[in-house]
Formats: sequence, C-alpha cells, structure tokens
Amino acid sequence: MDEHKRTCSFCGKVVDKKDSISHFDQDGISCTVCRLCIATGAKIFGMRNLKEDAGENNNGCPGAKDLKILTPKQIFTELEKHVIGQSALNKELAVFAFHHLSRAKRFLDGEDIATLGKKHNLMCVGKSGCGKSWSITQLARIIGVPVSFGDATRLTEMGYVGEDIDDILKGLFSSPKDKLGSVGIVVIDEVDKLVSRGKSEDVTRTGAQQAMLRALDGNQFEIFTTGDKRKSSEKMLIDTRMIPFICLGAFSDMDLCDKKSHQNIGFRRTASDITPQSESHLAQRIIEYGFSEEFINRFDNVHLINSLTVPDMIRILNNPNGGVIRNEVERFKCEGMNLEVKQEAVEAIATKAYAEGMGGARNLYSQLHTILKGVEFEYFGTGKQADVIVYADDVEGIKVRVKEYGNRKKKENGNSAVINQEEIGTAQKSL
Repeated sequence: MDEHKRTCSFCGKVVDKKDSISHFDQDGISCTVCRLCIATGAKIFGMRNLKEDAGENNNGCPGAKDLKILTPKQIFTELEKHVIGQSALNKELAVFAFHHLSRAKRFLDGEDIATLGKKHNLMCVGKSGCGKSWSITQLARIIGVPVSFGDATRLTEMGYVGEDIDDILKGLFSSPKDKLGSVGIVVIDEVDKLVSRGKSEDVTRTGAQQAMLRALDGNQFEIFTTGDKRKSSEKMLIDTRMIPFICLGAFSDMDLCDKKSHQNIGFRRTASDITPQSESHLAQRIIEYGFSEEFINRFDNVHLINSLTVPDMIRILNNPNGGVIRNEVERFKCEGMNLEVKQEAVEAIATKAYAEGMGGARNLYSQLHTILKGVEFEYFGTGKQADVIVYADDVEGIKVRVKEYGNRKKKENGNSAVINQEEIGTAQKSL
C-alpha cells in the first residue's frame, strides 16, 4: 500500500495519512482510526456521558439524583471567596438559592408543583462595577443548575419582545428533554433599560415590561426549539413556575434620597444601615422611575447593592481566588515572565480607581492594563524571560521595573529598565 495511505481499523476505509487522527502499535497490534470514526465515537460517548451526568432515577427524571442541596451558609461561604465587599448581597443570594434548590429537588423527585409554594424573584440595584453580574455568575457555578442570561436592551429592540423571552428561556435547555433546565434560573441584566426616560413614552419598553409579567408570575410558555419561528414546527412547553428570575439594574440616574429624612439611603450606606423601610422605599423609587407597580410587585425583594470602597478594591486586587493581580500574574507566566505588584502600588491603583468613580471593579482591570501595556508590547511573544515589578514612588507615582534574562536562563546581571506610567509606551531600556 502507498506509504501515504492507511486503512481504518474500525470502518475499513482507506484514507490519506493526514486524515488518520491516530496510529499506534501496542503489543504488536497496529491500530489506525480515521477522523470520521473519531467524530462518531466522540458523539456516541458524549451522548452517553450526558445521560450519566444527568443522573436518571427510577422516574426517568434527569438531575434529581445528583442535585446537591447546599445550606445558605455553605453558599454564602463560597460566594465570599469570589465576591468581595458584598456580604449583604451574598447572604441574600444564599437564601434565594437555597429556597430554589429545595423546591427544585422536590420537583425533580416527582412532587406536585402545586404543593411547592411560590417561587421567589429577586431584583438587585447597584452602580456599574459593584459586582452584580459577577456575583450571579459565581452563584451559577456554585449551585449547579442551568442559568440563562438575557439583556433587557435586546428586549426593547424587538417591539413586544415575545421572541426574545422565548430565546432566554430556551437557553436553559440543552435539549427539549432536559428536565434540569425546567428548574433553571433566568437572569435579566440592564433591567432599568425597560423604562423610557425621555419626554414621550416608548411603547416598546412598556410592552417589554408587560411581556415579562407572565414569565415572572409563573405560566406555561410554548416555544420553538430550533430555527426561525416562521420555519420551525418543533415546540416545547416550559412552565416558569419553577424558574425564578433575577433582574439586575444600575438605575444610574435614579434619586435614592429619602425625602422624609433627607439622608442618602443609596449606595454609600452600609449593610447595617439598610432597614426594611429603606427597601420598601427603594421599591417605591423604582416605580417612580417608570416601572409599573404590577411589575415591581412580582419581586419578593428589591436588594440595594453597596458601592465598593477602597479597601474592597484592594481585596479584589489581592484576592487569591482569581483576583485581578493573580490573573495578570498567570497571564505573564504564560509568556515566561514573573510579575510582582508591590502592596504600595496595589493601594495606589485602588485609590485612583475609586477616585475616578467609573466602572467600579472593572476600572481596576483598566488601571492595571494601562500600567502594564508597555511591557506587554515590548516583550509578549518574543520568548524573552524577565522579572516585572510594579511599585509606587511617592514623587513619580506608579512605575514598572523590568529585569530581562537571555535565553530563558537567569544571569547574575540582567538588563533592567524602569518604565514610568506616563511614558509607558516610549520608555527605553538602560543597558
């Protein structure tokens, strides 16, 4: 046979050597597998693993067997590792998640949905960068049920939005027979965009609120599973009585001042300052903002999220569980470089990000990127090894020192460079 040809040991097809995904010889037995057989096998065993992971029980209900019920304290403890400076929010999410998990377990075990009590919907209000989306992402990772994220800005673009609500609900299901999706959680971000803030009322946004009411209440939705509504005939029935909603919004131009006391009850207050009266006052403010009362009444709690403080930002930068600096250290390590950020520089970065008041935690990434982009431009992809130290100078501000080593082996005297933050793109190495 042509040396460039091989015969698949499974299907017997003669294929080019480049189309042979695997060839090995063990105990004198030679085996060749073509790409088609590899793909077919991956599909077969992938489907088998999905069924095994679903944990089918005697009732054929996927997910009921393996769904783990965590206590509120367990969920809170895990959230605290990753969501910094938001203990009140973490407690709120922990109780919310436990309530949902306990209902979901009973439902998947076959209990009548009518005996499970009502679902809880939650609205979280907080400035951009305070950790709304991040906290929900971490919650989804911890509790292990499907979570579908939607954006309210998309709901306003399609008029009366039925198609978009369908798409968000459909995102919970890996297949029409996926029972675990029936106990998933829907998250709607930018919910404040469902309100028109202009002089004239935007009927599409008012319609978006009305379209969400049925889903928030808990009703059955018949949605198309694949393709375009106009072309697809496959449908599935979704019961949203087991699907709670979490809505997130910044409400950046909303007045959070208590008219009675004339004191700020908004983002600067601590968790201990937020009383039940303050929460009800917040709900009233949201109604005054432009939401219908019937829409807000679908939420069992409207939670006010605190803005981040400078100590919070320092903790986010230093967090060993995937903090900003740790992520950058790992990224530099992949390029053969050692990154160290001195504590005084950490404090300076946090102070500057807080003073700018733009983007909250996101601004920390922006600040650190600005400081390091000159080093990245000069060294990334070159294969050079170097130590990079970010430090703060009382006179010149945050600076970067680079000590380079040739051939990826440390020499006793390496080349070093000091890069000023303001001149980071043009700094020259001192040899």
